[in-house]
Amino acid sequence: MELYKATKIFQRHYKKWLNKEERESSGYEYERSFVEQMQKMEKELFQDSLGEVPVNRNF
Repeated sequence: MELYKATKIFQRHYKKWLNKEERESSGYEYERSFVEQMQKMEKELFQDSLGEVPVNRNF
């Protein structure tokens, strides 16, 4: 995966998190929503780093 692609993924998830109103309700919600958004980002980064997964798993 190229660095610019990973940066774009991070920026998209971070901006999405910044626009959520629930993060402003309490410290707990702030941290919970941040962790949730970062987990989604990590999953997407990992999937993109794997590349195309073959249909036949015997390869």
